[in-house]
Amino acid sequence: MAALDAQLIDLVEQQGTVVISQVWRASGSLDITALPPYIRAIVALPLRSDTSFHGILWLGYDHEHVFEQSEMTFLSTLASQAPLPYRTPGCLPKRRKAAVSSKPCWPARPMGWS
Repeated sequence: MAALDAQLIDLVEQQGTVVISQVWRASGSLDITALPPYIRAIVALPLRSDTSFHGILWLGYDHEHVFEQSEMTFLSTLASQAPLPYRTPGCLPKRRKAAVSSKPCWPARPMGWS
């Protein structure tokens, strides 16, 4: 599926979150021949810090899938939190120490805040 990675990265970088409930309908935007036949739906979200695009989080479903608002909220929250160590300079080394000492290297924030 590496062939699809590059396509999705380009698409998400240009358009933001990409939701494809029926993959067969995306043949104009993606080369779906690169997909295994069992992938029927895709969602891809950007992983961004304040100043940089780091990549994407994408999920493939083995059935056509209607994406509910609660599911999209959850996935958006995951995608917004994934690059958090990049937002806090020096946090990656601190995080290893924090795992041992159980002290976070960044303050806890309510979900949904970025």
